[in-house]
Amino acid sequence: MNIKVTVTNDVLKRIEKSFDNPNPFFSFLGERFLELTRQNILAGKQPNQRQFLHNNPITEKVKGGNRPLLDKTHLLKSLKYAFTKRGLILGTNLIYAAIQHWGGIIKAKKQFLTIPLMRKARQVGIGAGPKKFGGDKLNAGLFFWRSKKTKNCFLVKRIGTKKKPRLEFWYWLKKWVRIPPRAIFPKGNIKGYPKYVQCILDSIKFWLKI
Repeated sequence: MNIKVTVTNDVLKRIEKSFDNPNPFFSFLGERFLELTRQNILAGKQPNQRQFLHNNPITEKVKGGNRPLLDKTHLLKSLKYAFTKRGLILGTNLIYAAIQHWGGIIKAKKQFLTIPLMRKARQVGIGAGPKKFGGDKLNAGLFFWRSKKTKNCFLVKRIGTKKKPRLEFWYWLKKWVRIPPRAIFPKGNIKGYPKYVQCILDSIKFWLKI
């Protein structure tokens, strides 16, 4: 599911009436909006300038830092805009963007979701986990283990020596996970988003050379 958020504003409607052909200006404004959105994501901020909620401590440890939505540059590169009669539309076609934007619960399609507990486990498939236990060299030796105390389930490896064996925890197996909302785009009318309103005003001044 992709995201398509429509941004409307009375100023945009007046601008549209002021030009014989407003499309070049709206294209310019769309690019400015996308750049502002990219800057927000890079700064770890939502459109209302509130900080993104931090990653789970386990996720932060596995990823080696706390920069939500910035594992790779796929999201930044996927941002697009379009102008229609409904207004300026900002969006992305990335499948995971909607759950990040609105938040929600991801449930296992089959038995479990596999949550990496170490970097090398994450490198196998960026959170996708092993398709089969021991399906490749990195995953070789994994087996199912359930904690008697907490009842939590894991995929683990037996490491150490024969005299002192121990378990190495690779994946936490969960039925579901909750993703906190981290808004990527303004929601609805941009009057409540001062930076985007200022972007419109600055774009008008630049375009008209005021």
